[in-house]
Amino acid sequence: MIVHILLSFLFILLITALLFFIFLFFIPSLKDQNVNTSSLVFSRLEENVLTGIKEPEMEKARYIAVIKTKKTADTQNFIYKGIQDCSIYFETFEKGGIYSSSCIGFGSCIKSCSRNAIIIRNNMAEITPFCDGCGECLSSCPKKLISLVDRNKISEETSNNRGKLFKLLLKCYKILGQDRA
Repeated sequence: MIVHILLSFLFILLITALLFFIFLFFIPSLKDQNVNTSSLVFSRLEENVLTGIKEPEMEKARYIAVIKTKKTADTQNFIYKGIQDCSIYFETFEKGGIYSSSCIGFGSCIKSCSRNAIIIRNNMAEITPFCDGCGECLSSCPKKLISLVDRNKISEETSNNRGKLFKLLLKCYKILGQDRA
């Protein structure tokens, strides 16, 4: 019983000494050496969202990046085990006669985006609402699938498409409703 109490006390003392060392010596010495001690888990943009800091350039962005892709990539019919880089992939396989006009999802554009506004979903690059239209990603795509488009035109096209869909559904409803009468 006394041994358990003594071991528990020593364990607590060891943990206290470790925390004391980390917070009193280790972290201040890293800051003195100009080592980045910010979160390695969250990006700068995610940290700003979590802390409630609003970035003004997001509201002022006139352009947004758009990726011209097909629903499914035509390069997924074979296995590629090389370096996961779009430029290397296209250089290798276009010389071999395999041509692709869609995104392959290796994420070279992600590495070039400082806003972390590009994600890979279903093996295809996708622009998120965090895009501010800076254009850093344009040169990273070897097939030039990324372009900048006026943000207002995107919202107009989306609303026009919704209107067309609503009219189509309304016509279908009327046709199906007449059959029941």
